[in-house]
Amino acid sequence: MAKTAASVRAALAKAGGEGKGRGSGYGASARAKAVAFARARLGEGISLVAAAHERVIGAPTLQRWLDAHEQLPAFAQIKVEQVGAMGFTLVSPTGWRVEGLDLETLRALVGERS
Repeated sequence: MAKTAASVRAALAKAGGEGKGRGSGYGASARAKAVAFARARLGEGISLVAAAHERVIGAPTLQRWLDAHEQLPAFAQIKVEQVGAMGFTLVSPTGWRVEGLDLETLRALVGERS
């Protein structure tokens, strides 16, 4: 993951956004790389603050970029994991996790009818 972190940092630095405030100087390509990296790290259970720290950007900036890229296709793929007696975990394409769900609640969240 360190190699990927370094490549995202390099893309952000190359985009020339450092020191311009509110991420305004970063190009769309650099932002997309940072968002993809953050989504992957969030999916691994890393916090947003830790992912932002790895990118050497502020957590509020990274959150804005994630929110801006949050628009998902109508049929976004989700992942459901069963965790023994603890129930189910729903994992979104952007890395958000909802843990400890019972089957009925899980069905309600994904819109499945019994």
